[in-house]
Amino acid sequence: ENHEAVSLDIYPNPTSGQFNIDINAQDLNSAELQVIDIVGKVVYVQNISVQGSELVSIDLSNNPKGIYFVQIKNDTQSVSKKVFLK
Repeated sequence: ENHEAVSLDIYPNPTSGQFNIDINAQDLNSAELQVIDIVGKVVYVQNISVQGSELVSIDLSNNPKGIYFVQIKNDTQSVSKKVFLK
């Protein structure tokens, strides 16, 4: 079982609102991308499938500043990274 199967690169980070998530995965089907705030509230959700790499752009400029978590998960794996909204 390869836990490095999905990698996330977030930029710019910190961000003032708009940021990109560069997702690399060999074969990621029926996954869910979520952005979660510090109290665990989901502020953004999108269904994704990735074969190779995928670039997702998200705009959080209407959200309060602080720490958010970008999480990608499906039945077999879950990966998350912090993004700072300033």
